[in-house]
Amino acid sequence: MAKLGILFNIDDLGGGLYGYAAYKVLFNAIDFRQLAGCTLYDGDTNATLRGGARQYCIAIESSALKVLENAKKMIAECKEPGLLSPTSRFMTDAAVRGEPLVLATSINSSGELIGCKTGWVTSAHKESIEKWRATPQVSQHDNVAPITVQSKKWWQFWK
Repeated sequence: MAKLGILFNIDDLGGGLYGYAAYKVLFNAIDFRQLAGCTLYDGDTNATLRGGARQYCIAIESSALKVLENAKKMIAECKEPGLLSPTSRFMTDAAVRGEPLVLATSINSSGELIGCKTGWVTSAHKESIEKWRATPQVSQHDNVAPITVQSKKWWQFWK
């Protein structure tokens, strides 16, 4: 399992409930259905705990590297305040593993949170659901022409 760390500036997230604000950015930038099978971790970075920075990290863990590549692409394109600059926005797998992050939640195949005990993670997820459910998910079958039955009656197909 590999991890991708996404770094946020605590002050740019508004201070107070900065974890909630960071998850809102994450769930608004990435369709929750694309995170199916992932596990999320979060927390202040070592640099923050030592007093040298004001950074918060959300790490996405997945066995599918394509999922992490897509997540990185979507977050790289995101213009939301709170994210660090694009050149400083990500942590590699090795760097994330050295951070004091805690398990936040897992995401099942339907995009639902599993085992989440943090109310603001759940709230940020629920707020993004309506946005993404209104957006059709792209699948491998989207480029296939639909089969249509034009003017034949159903019983004509049984001959």
